[in-house]
Amino acid sequence: MTTRLTRSLHAAAIAALAALALSACAPPANATACSTFESGYNDLADAVRTAAGAAEIDAATVTVIDKTASAREASSGDVRAALSDASDAAEELQQDGVEPIRFFEAAAAVQAACAADGASIELRSLVAS
Repeated sequence: MTTRLTRSLHAAAIAALAALALSACAPPANATACSTFESGYNDLADAVRTAAGAAEIDAATVTVIDKTASAREASSGDVRAALSDASDAAEELQQDGVEPIRFFEAAAAVQAACAADGASIELRSLVAS
């Protein structure tokens, strides 16, 4: 009886350790959403930093709007909340007379939420170094 119980406990312990090891290898739940946002943001940052023409900046703006909305739909929790704010702010980038600062502040909040979720992203600078 003790041998059977010992084997059962041993098997359960091995299964628990295997599940824990596999979960540690899994990417963060919001990794795809965070990298989608990062890609869109960096496209826009590159266009602004390199002083691309108006057409290129407009195209990058559309890209960041689309990618931010897509990332929001694929996210959850605090990352989704930050992406929702960034998505609203991204839409404002196409309006005349609207300062883009709200979007860039929202982008910093997305970066922080992604990092807290374990999906760190790198947002490139808007100015040439």
